[in-house]
Amino acid sequence: MPDNPRPDAADVHTSTLCLVCAGRDAPQAFDVESALEQSGLLQEEDQDGPVAEGEDVLWSRTFRLRNMPMPVLIFCVRREPEFKPWEWTPARWRDEEEHRLATQSRWLIMLETLYSQERPPNEEYQQHLKVAAILARDRAAACVDMDCMALRSATTLHELAQGDVGAAPEEMFQLHVVGGEGDCWLHTHGLRRFDLPDLEMLRVPQDMLQDAYTTMQWLVSFLFSEYVPSEGGEFTFGAGITAALVSLDTMLPKLGPDELGGAADRASGDHGGWRMAVTDPGSAEIQPSALLQAVHGDPIFWLSPYENQRRAGVARTRFGLAAAAWHSTQFKQRALSVKVGVPYTDDGNDCSELLKTPEKAEDLGREHMWFRVSAIEGGEIVGELESEPRFATWMRPGNRYRLPSSLLSGFSLLLDDVVYSPDTINELDLVTHRTGRA
Repeated sequence: MPDNPRPDAADVHTSTLCLVCAGRDAPQAFDVESALEQSGLLQEEDQDGPVAEGEDVLWSRTFRLRNMPMPVLIFCVRREPEFKPWEWTPARWRDEEEHRLATQSRWLIMLETLYSQERPPNEEYQQHLKVAAILARDRAAACVDMDCMALRSATTLHELAQGDVGAAPEEMFQLHVVGGEGDCWLHTHGLRRFDLPDLEMLRVPQDMLQDAYTTMQWLVSFLFSEYVPSEGGEFTFGAGITAALVSLDTMLPKLGPDELGGAADRASGDHGGWRMAVTDPGSAEIQPSALLQAVHGDPIFWLSPYENQRRAGVARTRFGLAAAAWHSTQFKQRALSVKVGVPYTDDGNDCSELLKTPEKAEDLGREHMWFRVSAIEGGEIVGELESEPRFATWMRPGNRYRLPSSLLSGFSLLLDDVVYSPDTINELDLVTHRTGRA
């Protein structure tokens, strides 16, 4: 990685998850240590590690944990009455009782650590969630990501912490949209801890707000696998879609002090640090007009190899839930389609035999295509090809094939007019209570 000092290199960019504890009595340090030890994560207490200080700190301990390269500072404080994250941001709860326990909580357990730059940020964040989920059992009703103020019920936290696949990019930051009838201001929170700048998009017209939102989501997902120089640069993250990241310091003088994203919005210090504006390549304009036009319609975005593998891993991990629901007779309308990475060769050879021994096709190209499922038999999926092949031309649309589940890379489940994907399948069969802004 290039040696490129960051503009805020003197600051320490930790990541903090906050457990909102439901019990009347304060959680004790020995209970936390015991939970970590029983989980198999605890290596040792770090006597020389950081210490939380302040009148409200009940206790503070630093531990070295397996799968966490950096020490984790864990401390307990009393919840102040004005700390009400359930009033600030939407959340999905198991039921009203889980929500009530959070609102009546008295104590907070904070888990603070630095993320290593030696492995993917998705995996760093996922492991942090796993530690929080272990400590949340029988203790917490909710978890707050203090860097991006994302609120998750304990139910949602445990769903996200399942499995060994890295966290989804959209779970690792928040994108805020500020604006009324005029132009809008979009900005992120939570990226700095991953050695990325927080991003902003200024003077976004209302009629292009959805395009701007889409642009920011896909750009951030792409950047999680990229190195962003301190001075910014240009990044192509889709077919004909290139964005320029420009130091915010060069853009702010062009904004009126009371304009959205201007000096008045920076007075509190909540939007400081290393931040970059997203705009058109080769342009000094604040508004990214060409970029938003390129995204308008039905663009093709690119995923990094890591993100492709991560999504496939999530699909394979959660396919069992989809298969069980598809087999269930409690739904009147059921339809299941799977996306499978079908092997192909440059000369167009028939690769049907490789579907029986998929491990032999590791070095071949893969075309990811959709199949409508008609049966699931052991480790195989029987499905009718719905896509039109471009590379795996040995297959024909409408034909039925036996597909190994190990090549699964996605699925779409329709149940009584509701569509579930690998990202949403965990919501199936859960009684949920939603709070927050619509």
